[in-house]
Amino acid sequence: MQNLKKNEADANVKKEACLKDEAECNITKEEALAIKTVCDESLSEVIPILDAAAKALEKITKDDINTLKSFANPPAAAKFVMEGMCYAFNEDRDVKSIPKPDGKPGEKMKDFWDYAKKKLLNSTLIVRVKGFGPEQILAIPEDKIITLKKFVDDPMMALEVVKNASNAAF
Repeated sequence: MQNLKKNEADANVKKEACLKDEAECNITKEEALAIKTVCDESLSEVIPILDAAAKALEKITKDDINTLKSFANPPAAAKFVMEGMCYAFNEDRDVKSIPKPDGKPGEKMKDFWDYAKKKLLNSTLIVRVKGFGPEQILAIPEDKIITLKKFVDDPMMALEVVKNASNAAF
């Protein structure tokens, strides 16, 4: 009888531990579902933009890319698009810094335009953008997503503004 009571007590302790684990798992599950919901919402905002970009790419010619590449000082919207692409392709870390034109001595800024001319504006750009699907979007680090949000929300990224700047940037 004592052995039965001891076994029952041990079973109750294990049951309590299991209930506690189950409660913790449920909390983790709810947190994961909340994160998934946020991700799905963010992805649903990005997919139409990606689709529009893919459609716009159909209109871009090699001459458009070469024209854009030939600008020493392109329209601000074209520069802005290329900077965003550096972040989206996770190449911003490879962009060299240069002295700020109007800055104090020693102040630097990243030269996204020079990098884009050398590394992005080429025959593979259209293929790279077309191949940039949901999997690649989900692989973008969170800090880059936050940075890219400023590009998406900026009025300079309005279709007409970008189109007026350059067909290739559009």
